[in-house]
This record gives sequence, C-alpha cells and structure tokens, in this order.
Amino acid sequence: MGERLRGLLALAIESDGDVHARRAVAEELRDILEADLSAEQRAIANDIAIQLARDVANAVRRTLVIRLHDCRFLPREAAMRLARDIETRGETFLAASPVFSDQDLIELAGTLDPHGLRSLAARPDLPQEATLHIAERGDQEAAVVLSRNTGTELIEPVYDVLISRFASVTDLMDNLAARRDAPLTILKKLLDVISDAVRDHLVSEHALGPDLAAYLAEDARRHSLVAMMTRAGDRQVEKLVRNLDGRGEITPVFLLYAMEQGATRIFEMVLAVRNNLSIEQVRLTIQDPDSRRIMRLVDRAALGEAMLKEYRKFIRRHQEPIW
Repeated sequence: MGERLRGLLALAIESDGDVHARRAVAEELRDILEADLSAEQRAIANDIAIQLARDVANAVRRTLVIRLHDCRFLPREAAMRLARDIETRGETFLAASPVFSDQDLIELAGTLDPHGLRSLAARPDLPQEATLHIAERGDQEAAVVLSRNTGTELIEPVYDVLISRFASVTDLMDNLAARRDAPLTILKKLLDVISDAVRDHLVSEHALGPDLAAYLAEDARRHSLVAMMTRAGDRQVEKLVRNLDGRGEITPVFLLYAMEQGATRIFEMVLAVRNNLSIEQVRLTIQDPDSRRIMRLVDRAALGEAMLKEYRKFIRRHQEPIW
C-alpha cells in the first residue's frame, strides 16, 4: 500500500503531466482516505489531497470537490484551499464539508467572496461570529439564505445588521419575522420597519396624504404582527402579548382582526396572561361545558361578552363546536 501511495503522490505532483491520470487519482482518493491506514500511509494520502487541491487543472480540483465534499478525512489544508477556489468549489462543498472547525468557518466567513458567502450561509452549524460576518459582508442573496437557515441560531446583532442593510427587502424581513429565535426586541423593530416601508411606499408611489398613508401602514403592521404570532411558538406569543398589553396595544380592534385571520390563539393567550394562567389551562376552561367558567376568565381579562361571542363564532365556523 505504501509504495502504491507514493506512486499516486508522484502522479499528483506532476502538474504538467497527464490530466486524466491526476483526475483518476482524485476519483480514487476518497476510498484511500477512508481506508484503515497507518500513520505513514495517512501522511502520504494527505499529501496527495493537498497536491491535488493545488492542481493547475480545474477538472482535477473539481473532481476532488465532487468526490470529497462530505468526506471527514479530507485534510484541513486541502479543504481550506478548495473552499477558496472560486472556479471549482461549487455550492455543496462549503455548505456540507464536515472538516471545518468553528474557527475555520469564522475565518472563511470573514474572507470569502460573495458567492462563497451565499454557499456558506446555508450551513446548519454556523458559529455566531460567522453568521455576523455573513450579515456584514454578504450580499442580498447571502442574507436571504442566512435568514432561511433554521439550523443555525441568529443572535440579536445579526438581526440588527440585516435589518439595517436590507430593510427594504420584504422577503428577507418576512423570513426574519418567521424565525423562532427572533428576540422580542427584534420583532418590534421588524414591525416598525415593515410599517415604515409600507408608509413610505404609499406616500411616494401613490401620492397618498400622510394621515391616510399612516392609517394604511398601521393596518399593514397589524397584519404583519398577527402573521408573526400565528407562526410563533406559545412562549414567544406569550412574550409578545405581555409586551403589547403593557403598551395598551391589545385592543378590541386588534383582537377582532386576529380572529378574522384565524389567529384564535392570540385571544386565548390574552386570557391566559390577564388571568395569570397557562394557555393550556385556558384551553381546558374553554372546552368545559359550563360556560360560566370561561365567562369568569373573560370578565377578569376585561374583554367583554361580545369578544367571547366573536371567538365562539370563529370556532364554530372553522372547528368542531365546543359548547
């Protein structure tokens, strides 16, 4: 095995030799790297990979990328070289290679070209510093990819950078609003951005007066908020309800609008928050045949019987009757 590996290494070094022969070595390299090798043999196999990653022929390097994009035995030096190889690396290598450490990913995110950042943004295991580099250096497409990457947690500074750089990109803002790791402070900023963008568009493109534009923008903000809360988990909805309620924004108009959109959970969560109960306890009370129990919760929440009737109407229209 050792003699054969030395022969393959000699082929890999001959950059002015037969390209087809070096491609054949690249094709075979994965099987070699994944074999049970001695320390000496492993060192030679790693040297082969490094030499092929430096090869002058694109076809050789491209073969290496295709064959070894998810090989965990590819030596780091070869992997980092291929990661920066604009001509041959493709999208899969940066997104899938298991070789890179967190520090490698941070280094790549701080130095890669825009196309490379788009590919890197799809990795499900990005460290926080790497996501910040992508947010700061990546183009719009990289930012959209990152916003859709639910396998990687985004920290608040990343949200801040993306909102600052791409506030006018509606799809990107919608993606951020739909993420389950979005902090409450970020959701509030997103709502303001969405509202401002709508208002500015109405004034500049449709020559509406500022009062009417503000009214329509607030309607768009309400729609965005309900959409966010529909997609969010119970804990995030609870935080939003507490925050909105503290600012006096849980109004009858807002709740009626939410129920018209099918977001009955918002009504349930308001009952839970104002009665200091869990949403599960509220749901059990709603299902209780004795309607006096739910009325007590409604009264304590200062929502009124009319609001409960609207809730019941929606439930009966869209679900099995519960009373």
